[in-house]
Amino acid sequence: MFTQLARGSGDFGLFERDPDLELDLIEGWRALAEHGVVPEATDENPRFYEFVLQHREHTAATMSWADFRGGALFTRSDQHSDVLRLRSRLMESDSIHLVLDGGTLAEARLPHDVPRLATTLGAERMSTLVRGVVDARAAQGLALPSIVVLITKADRIVNAAHANGVPHDKRLAEVIVAVIDMLPVLSRTRLTAMVCPVQVGWFGEAEHNIDPARVDTQRLHQPILFSARHQHFTEEFRQRAVITRLTGEVAARQAELDALLVHPFRLPGRRSKVESSLREARTRLAAAEHARATAAYWSSVLASKIDTDVPIIHEGRHVQRGSA
Repeated sequence: MFTQLARGSGDFGLFERDPDLELDLIEGWRALAEHGVVPEATDENPRFYEFVLQHREHTAATMSWADFRGGALFTRSDQHSDVLRLRSRLMESDSIHLVLDGGTLAEARLPHDVPRLATTLGAERMSTLVRGVVDARAAQGLALPSIVVLITKADRIVNAAHANGVPHDKRLAEVIVAVIDMLPVLSRTRLTAMVCPVQVGWFGEAEHNIDPARVDTQRLHQPILFSARHQHFTEEFRQRAVITRLTGEVAARQAELDALLVHPFRLPGRRSKVESSLREARTRLAAAEHARATAAYWSSVLASKIDTDVPIIHEGRHVQRGSA
């Protein structure tokens, strides 16, 4: 995902603020793309990155990114140190990416195998943890995180469809429906998610000896664009509420000042305080209007770059594809 955006996708680019970490990511990609060496899986030490998403010469978003091993979802908190860190991080996250193995989904009988797959892929546990985060944030009046469901190894789903004489787009659609069924949390009120099949190449069942000539990335940059877009979309609506409140405050202060000006020689000290309060409210209102306009701009720009064939789910239902 990093490399696809780092080398540029349209007008967008991505870099890591730490040049050494960025070099590690680039070298990992080069080892795969040139020599077929698969990167090592994340271990009990989570990996943390500070990404900057750019659109031309402007910063579109900054991302504090944490990569945890999948096993941390299914481990007791008193057994491994990364488990508590994961749970804490989930509560603080504006976007949560869940990863499901497309290789397992490729050969499944759908929808018959959905209950078994939910257990095999850990979807039940994922849904439970995310629901806890969503409920806690809602109770605190905080914005809900966006959810990305990454379906890896989409090439195996396509290959299996062809082998069975089924159109691959039909099979991918069946897999997406099954994934939504496996994650009931996606039906939560006000929750928005992207379900995105991705692939690094046409590797089939190969797990270790990868043919570099078959590298062919598909949709890897879409989840990052979606996460950034949703954050700006959420910020735009938050600022609208702030603007409504501050507009009322400005009107109230102005009305009070107007009443005082009818009798300019009465309560001069009070008039000075009201004038100061009015100036401060207008300044905060202008700042909120600027923040709303900025968020709306980036929300629009990012939305235009999200592929229309990647489904967006809101409260468990498909909304206009490519939008959120």
